[in-house]
Amino acid sequence: MDKNVFFKNIFPLLISLILAVTFFVSYNQYLLDRSLANLKVSLRTLEKTKDIKEVQKLKDILDDTFLMEITKKDLDLSALVKIELSSQTIEKVFKDDQLKDVSYFLGDVVRKKEQNRNPLFVAFDSFIANMFPQKRGADVAAVSRQIEQLNSQLSLYSGEALQAKYMEIARLYIRIKDFENARQFLEKASSIVPESEGAFKAKLYLAFLYKFEKNYAKTIELLKQIKDKLPPELSAFSSYQEGDCLYRMGKVDEAVQVFRGTFEKNPTLETSQFSQFRAGYINLYDKKNEEEAYGDFMKLESLKVDTKGHAYLMQGGKKIYEGSLEPLNLVSYNKLSAHINETLIPTVAKKYRNSGFKLLGQGYQLLRKDLRDNATITFREALNQFSTALKFYAQDAFSYSGRALAFYFLENKEEALKEARKANAMGPNSPVILANLAFVYFGIGMVDEAIDEYRKALTLAPNSAFLYYNLGTIYILKGDVGSATAHLESAIKLNPQFAYPYNNRGYLLWSKGAFKEAKVNFERAVSLNPEYTDAYYNLGILFFTLEDYEKAREEFMLAAKLVPHYKQLDQYLSQISEKLKEEININRALENITN
Repeated sequence: MDKNVFFKNIFPLLISLILAVTFFVSYNQYLLDRSLANLKVSLRTLEKTKDIKEVQKLKDILDDTFLMEITKKDLDLSALVKIELSSQTIEKVFKDDQLKDVSYFLGDVVRKKEQNRNPLFVAFDSFIANMFPQKRGADVAAVSRQIEQLNSQLSLYSGEALQAKYMEIARLYIRIKDFENARQFLEKASSIVPESEGAFKAKLYLAFLYKFEKNYAKTIELLKQIKDKLPPELSAFSSYQEGDCLYRMGKVDEAVQVFRGTFEKNPTLETSQFSQFRAGYINLYDKKNEEEAYGDFMKLESLKVDTKGHAYLMQGGKKIYEGSLEPLNLVSYNKLSAHINETLIPTVAKKYRNSGFKLLGQGYQLLRKDLRDNATITFREALNQFSTALKFYAQDAFSYSGRALAFYFLENKEEALKEARKANAMGPNSPVILANLAFVYFGIGMVDEAIDEYRKALTLAPNSAFLYYNLGTIYILKGDVGSATAHLESAIKLNPQFAYPYNNRGYLLWSKGAFKEAKVNFERAVSLNPEYTDAYYNLGILFFTLEDYEKAREEFMLAAKLVPHYKQLDQYLSQISEKLKEEININRALENITN
């Protein structure tokens, strides 16, 4: 295309289009779902950053979004509870796993909103959220004009129609955070036809005003008055809010009971299902009671739902509830179940798995100090922790890998190999699982297989000093000095503070007669790890080879202080004593000759 044609005809059109869109967004956002735009901005932030402090800035956006949602005429109750919990979670999030939960909550709300929205408007919302990623608040001037107009028309209404107008004005006041005026109109609405559904809804909004003011006791008092008089969905929502208030008051045990009771009363309602989820969430992150959390999450799984939405709840082998789920609620239930099984249950298992690996490390250190009985007890405890993790999450490949190491150290080589291979079949692209399989192979004498697995692990983790060190050690034992040296030097280059490769490189240098260089490496190893028994022992052998028996004894004694009777330590010390006695006798003989 001719450049002159582009700049003369097309470029001005593009500029005009951009200016038109900008003008439209700035001055006429009535087509824009501000709540949906805020949710998309929040999701985008969660995808882009894992910085918890940065994520916590989203709380302000989510709180405003909650106000927008609660002041809509047709309430989306599941959206409200998910947005509210997202805001709470972000405020005090302390684990990255919880950010995944927030992304799920908000993503599910966005999904449902977009299903009920014109595709053209959905595309427009996404465009605006991407082009202008900031919070959309209420248009105070526009809302104030609406309130003024409604106030001028009140004389035209009476009875339940007037009650509805009072409610409409109250919701608008809540949207612009004028809670005092909102309260006045809600009290008027609740006094008209006091036993009507409209009056109970007005009291529900009054309860929220108390909640916004952190007067949780008053909120609970109002909710208890109305929850059994509201339609099922609003009743479940009121019960959820009661549980949330108890949680905010620090009464977590009572909150859990309320959330569980809400689910049991009507388990096919989406808000009820989320209540049961909330009970598990509190047990997992607040009470740190993984077993209780698992039980709560699995209670949701006890709700059996077929593809047509027919549902029933089983307890103790008996059917205790039967009902049905609407198509959209069925999708949400399936997504909630998937999130629990793919994200929450692995989180429950992770604590036990991590504990198992910690115990393995402790047991290994006890083994290095020749405290075999204590090490055996510790390895058995580790095995129990991995087994508990698998009870919660049977697909956890890392727990099987941990069991393999525990069995290996407990000298059950057959089980160790079986578990290591099972772990690798479940998670073949994990360098940790491959390294553990290689470790087991090497321990049972399958050296070539061990080398193969370590090499595979290195392709996945090429910057792992640990993997290079392990391969270097195997090559020493195979007698491949060149490969051993190259891998140990790679380990040192990747992590100069890693003590173990210095010790093994020192051994290679000593075996070649390069005693001075060997000494430098052994000394570097003990300087990095003052409790490195093997390096002291090797220094002792080096000085023994050089016939410097005093220094040899000094290094052997340092090793003995860490691990008495280590390897051939006693024999060396015995030989040194004999050598030093011989030197003393020779020196005396020389003195006698001289005299």
